[in-house]
Amino acid sequence: MKSAYDLTVAVVSSHVDPALPALDISGLPLYAVQCADATSNQVIAEQEGNGLLKRMEDFGSVFLRLALGASFLSAVGDRFGFWGAFGKAGVAWGDFSHFIAYTAKLNWFMPSATIPALAWAATFAETLLGIALVLGAFTRVAAFLSGLLLLLFALVMTFALGPEAPLSFSVFSASAGAFLLATCSKYSWSLDSLRAERILGGKK
Repeated sequence: MKSAYDLTVAVVSSHVDPALPALDISGLPLYAVQCADATSNQVIAEQEGNGLLKRMEDFGSVFLRLALGASFLSAVGDRFGFWGAFGKAGVAWGDFSHFIAYTAKLNWFMPSATIPALAWAATFAETLLGIALVLGAFTRVAAFLSGLLLLLFALVMTFALGPEAPLSFSVFSASAGAFLLATCSKYSWSLDSLRAERILGGKK
């Protein structure tokens, strides 16, 4: 006499692999067969649901990584005139001198002599992190540092301009997204994943 557990496992296996021998249910009570079949359907549904969540996680990490990286690089491009000259619709700075002026406005508490260095430091950090995120290189570290940098930007904007500016420009949201990206278990379609595959392949 098969136990309920054995019967459930057998039913699930028959659903997963139709090539397995047909399940012999002769002599089993009808309620036991129905219960086992219902349980197997629940297990299969959970497996399919986990597969969907896994695909969503992979897509989400790629989308978030590219969105953050592209945003950094777009902001850097703006301060070097990539999107057009200052005054054009959608252009925040247009050249580096306007970005330095904006940096001075945000960092009003810093000595004026340090403002150009702060502007270049922010530009260098955004460029480096943007490239790392787009390529998926050292993604976890890049995502964590991006979260810290964006949080710093959001706090400085809050103190200089009020809370509306960082909230309307989603700086806090971007920071939270970067920290969330740092917690992902893996990074699909990235240099990190290629390096991991090579390491695993070399161990075989």
